Amino acid sequence: SEEHLSKMKLVEKNIKSFKEGCLSREVNCNVHRDRGIPANEIIEESRFADFIVIDSETSFNKTYEGMPTGFVKDILRKAECPVIIAPGSFEAIDEIIFTYDGSASSVFAIKQFTYLFPELQNRKASILQVNSKGEWHDSDKYKFKEWLKEHYANFQFEVHKGDTNTKLFDYVFSRKNIFLVMGAYGRNALSQFFKHSGADQLIRTMSQPIFIAHL
Repeated sequence: SEEHLSKMKLVEKNIKSFKEGCLSREVNCNVHRDRGIPANEIIEESRFADFIVIDSETSFNKTYEGMPTGFVKDILRKAECPVIIAPGSFEAIDEIIFTYDGSASSVFAIKQFTYLFPELQNRKASILQVNSKGEWHDSDKYKFKEWLKEHYANFQFEVHKGDTNTKLFDYVFSRKNIFLVMGAYGRNALSQFFKHSGADQLIRTMSQPIFIAHL
């Protein structure tokens, strides 16, 4: 049909743009033309991928689902590599905000981001914790600091008192040109940052990239 041909032309155009973008930046790329169920195909590909970059509105459903879509939620829950929720555009990355709640997943996300993006280690890094007492709970803060010093020249620990979701939103939206790093999504041991659909709210309104990884 004419609609199908038009769609295929658009796909080819996007693939060409992707290849040209990689070539101009001296990045190697491969294009896989998957034919099965999109979410299943991407999850299968994720096992041997460093990370996935996805838009929060990505969907294969013809009706509007809101953000993030069911497709994106499936990827976040089941991907076997980190996922980056990317906005349509952003100007720069001046600061990395690591959300930390003392869990293994939050530390894992910080490590994964650091190992994957060593070129960003000259940026300012803020390690953020939000809790009801406004106190840093981690007894291993000294060890954490020791590890951070090996990777970031400019970093700081911050703790904020109050509701996790509210304070996290306030903190994030008061800053520009940030890269937000978060831990587990959709697992049994959810971090504080994902209770009461906090992550969904954040993804729905963020205009900065978000890096999400889980164990």
